[in-house]
Amino acid sequence: MKKQNGQNKEMQKKFYIKTGVAVGLSILATFCMIIIAIPFMFPISQKEEIIVVELGNEPDNNVKNYVTGLAPAMWVSKIDYSEVDYMKVGEYKATIKHCFQTLHYTVLVEDTVAPELTLIEDDIYIQADVEYPASYFVEETFDASGDVELTVEEKGGSENAKDNIVLSERGEYKLVVYATDGEENTKSETITINVDTSPELCEVKDYYVVAGSEIDFMEGVTAIDEEDGDVTSDIEVDNANIDLDTEGVYEVVYSVSDSRGFITQTNVSVNVMPADDIQELINTREIDRNEDTIIGAYNLYDRGYYTDIEMEDVLEEVLPCIIRVRVPGLGVGSGFIIQITEDELIVCTNQHVVGDNEKVEIHFFDGTELEGRVAYANYVDDVAFVTIARNHVPEDLMEQVYTVHINKEYWDELDNTAEIDVGTRTIKEDGKLWQDQTGELVYKETESLVNMNGRNTTVCETTSVNYPGSSGSAVFDSEGNLIAMVSGYTSGWIGVHYYNVTLDNICINFYEAFGREVYYY
Repeated sequence: MKKQNGQNKEMQKKFYIKTGVAVGLSILATFCMIIIAIPFMFPISQKEEIIVVELGNEPDNNVKNYVTGLAPAMWVSKIDYSEVDYMKVGEYKATIKHCFQTLHYTVLVEDTVAPELTLIEDDIYIQADVEYPASYFVEETFDASGDVELTVEEKGGSENAKDNIVLSERGEYKLVVYATDGEENTKSETITINVDTSPELCEVKDYYVVAGSEIDFMEGVTAIDEEDGDVTSDIEVDNANIDLDTEGVYEVVYSVSDSRGFITQTNVSVNVMPADDIQELINTREIDRNEDTIIGAYNLYDRGYYTDIEMEDVLEEVLPCIIRVRVPGLGVGSGFIIQITEDELIVCTNQHVVGDNEKVEIHFFDGTELEGRVAYANYVDDVAFVTIARNHVPEDLMEQVYTVHINKEYWDELDNTAEIDVGTRTIKEDGKLWQDQTGELVYKETESLVNMNGRNTTVCETTSVNYPGSSGSAVFDSEGNLIAMVSGYTSGWIGVHYYNVTLDNICINFYEAFGREVYYY
């Protein structure tokens, strides 16, 4: 009996346990069903349909910021940003899923933040007349878009910032640097800078030389810096690739730097060529002794010849060759510069202008008056030469004077009655224009129709008017070639004839006076 009671109690115990477990599971199941049912029973709703995200920032994944509803409902809600590129401005789609519910959103990725901008330290130096990009003044910049445009302008300027800046005057400046992104968000910073000039290379010129010439590339070349002073000793010359024995075009490079490291570099050409070619460049004014270094030319000072211009224009061009000659107590006449040497200027005029005088007044086209010495006078040919010491000629005038152009070969081949235009120009003692006369060639060489009182009767006759004071004037053709020199005129029963000293006689007398030819072709 006792055994049976014990079995019953054990069975009751198991029953109670099973019943308790069943009840617990039932309660748990009921609770889970309630939890699961809540989201279905309580849906979520949108707060806004648009989500705004700043460029470069990841979107907020907290669902409760975008929906309203019970917390359990939001626990099971998922936000999907898979189509959103937060590193690129634009409009994208996103969703929030809640059980069987899907909410749709428009995501706007916007750029409203200006770039970060850090400039280099103040008080830097830049070189005058050198273009500097805005980035030169920037230490660091950042923008989420990765697209930053840098511009710069002088503070207080025209408000027209550009990619770069050039400043020409020495001094202290304030610059404003701007960093702008693709959405026109702009950050600006101000920097103080100093502008300094680089050294100036002086008297650096192109070279035109004959083969075999020797060149001192530093002759006359200097360098001056506004802060450091004379920096000529710092000039470097690179002429390693030049062959002065072989015709061709070469390049020499001059460079000099100052104490700030600012460099000036100048490249010049070295043209090794025949003397005839160099002289032709001079005669056509393609090169000039004041602008170029010329070695081996026949005449550095040749005024050259002209084509396709009027006679009046030729007379204007030859003005730097024209001279006014005054002989105190005797009168005035004219003349022209026929040759320039290292030591003197030689003026050609008539013997009857200078007479027996040893010295005369020479007046140049700019009004300069200098004393001239009569070096030669030939009564028969009515030719005289007056010399002026070159060291007496002001430097600025020396840079402006030229000799007349003599083409003896052209004159020799010219037909005796060639139909060519001719002209003369005379100036006053102050250098201003006195008269221009134009006409035509009658005879290159002819015999005078009157007694010349012992003078050479072979003359050049033209229709351009000779007049008192014009004696000694150069007679030019329409290309600027010297044709003759005014001597005088006749009138009366034989008519008016204007006589001139022939070019042949001018050249012959020059050789007699100086022992060398005055022409080179």
